Amino acid sequence: MRWLGNLQRPALSARVARALALELRAMEFDVDFAPVADIHSNPNNPVIGDRAFGREAAQVARQMQAFIPAMQEQGIIACAKHFPGHGDTHTDSHLELPVVEEDPDRMIQREIVPFQAAIACGVGTIMTAHVLYPGFDEDDPATMSQKILKRLLREKLGFSGILISDDLEMKAALESLKKRMEQTATVREPVHAGQIIHVMGAKGGVGTTTVTITATDASGNSTSCTPRCRHWSWNWRIAGRGSG
Repeated sequence: MRWLGNLQRPALSARVARALALELRAMEFDVDFAPVADIHSNPNNPVIGDRAFGREAAQVARQMQAFIPAMQEQGIIACAKHFPGHGDTHTDSHLELPVVEEDPDRMIQREIVPFQAAIACGVGTIMTAHVLYPGFDEDDPATMSQKILKRLLREKLGFSGILISDDLEMKAALESLKKRMEQTATVREPVHAGQIIHVMGAKGGVGTTTVTITATDASGNSTSCTPRCRHWSWNWRIAGRGSG
């Protein structure tokens, strides 16, 4: 999306979002795991790159305000990712756990600004980052952090929509889950870290991924549904929801 962000024409971004949403609706999808709300803060970042709308907080925030309402007005739920920001990492969370040694106040003033814009314009879902932010939580990456997902995102920023984890089969998540299981013999606590949906992907063919969902509400009750999701060039189909 870098080319779109560089044009700095929010009206055009809205047109792109509407066109994309119409195509997805025609294919009976319900959710798009986009847009990327990360700022490309680190030019050496190996994983975000031109998926980001830009390198400045205000630029990316304007794109959120244009893209998200336009997409959701056409009946496709948008997903701002990867909270609280994957743009300043030096490593790829698909391969290892990145660590962002950033002051929390600076994170709020910069990396989190596009997510605040996304929340303000009613984004339906937010995807979490498999990244460790010691300034917020020294022990758990964002996907498994009460301090980040509940205290920061839910309580401080006021997000009341659906939270979706990044793929739990990425090595950053697997390492963290393994560590927690060795310490507590359970992974149940991360499910209650303000999280609603956990994603586990298994490739089912060229360009496609089947996604298994586990979800538990605050009372421990589970529900089931089968919406269809798109994640950039991959087609994702949510296979189910249940307690995990």
